[in-house]
Amino acid sequence: MKVLAFNGSARAKGNTAILLNMVLDELKNEGIETELVSLAGRTFPGCRASRAQPRLPGLPRLPGPVGAAAPVGPAPPAAAAPE
Repeated sequence: MKVLAFNGSARAKGNTAILLNMVLDELKNEGIETELVSLAGRTFPGCRASRAQPRLPGLPRLPGPVGAAAPVGPAPPAAAAPE
């Protein structure tokens, strides 16, 4: 097993990284492989507006601005409880 921890803070070595590393150190002590992924300094493009999203045939949409961005369809089937 491998555990990935994502640090979404803008400071790569800030409090979030310190706390994540504390958790990862404990996991390593238990023999679990770990990796910390820092998102600091990376550029993420902004929203392209709902018009840029593909329309999926057969899926109804909610009215208004929410519906323009989020297609709505039938709920996924619930996972069966283990016996």
